[in-house]
Amino acid sequence: PQGVANLLWALATMGVTGRRALVAALERKALQTVNDFNAEDVCSTLWALATMSVRCEGALVTALIRKGRDLAGSFKPDQVSHFLWSLATMGVAVGAELVALLGRRACTISGRFQAREIGELMWAVACFDVPFDSQFILFDCMATRCLQLRSDLKPAQKRLLHQWLLSCQISPGLKASLPESVVRMKQTLGGELLEIFSAGGRPPP
Repeated sequence: PQGVANLLWALATMGVTGRRALVAALERKALQTVNDFNAEDVCSTLWALATMSVRCEGALVTALIRKGRDLAGSFKPDQVSHFLWSLATMGVAVGAELVALLGRRACTISGRFQAREIGELMWAVACFDVPFDSQFILFDCMATRCLQLRSDLKPAQKRLLHQWLLSCQISPGLKASLPESVVRMKQTLGGELLEIFSAGGRPPP
């Protein structure tokens, strides 16, 4: 299983895109062996498929989600973020139960999250149409961690975080019930995030 995941990861990092013959063959192999995947295999495979913009068979994504749900208790910070970022990037509909499960795991290990992982994770969460009550705890612990890592935030991460905070403004009910840590984050970083987001693709100075 690790060999399949590693090959897909290597192709993605090389810039391969689309469902080429080799990728399709690796997808079939992944589906056959997914029950033997560990957490790294699951998350690396999903990340590779999303990065390569592969429109893979629904059976493989469903199997990876199911396996990821089983292994969520062992996920590391980068695996939590890669798992949800990949599903959001591929436009996969994710239920509130899965978001809540991964959110609880993220909060358990929140002190180990780095800025990049928080940016990807919260951008992904903003893409999912799930009730706010399944995300409240995640919002709270990630905003708290983000404030701790303020000096480590890169422009790309700030743009992702701005999009997340913007999504918090869309629903009046959500806006009124945000955790205090998110409110502090908006007050502390809101202007800075907006400035970077507005700059778009311009390279940082």
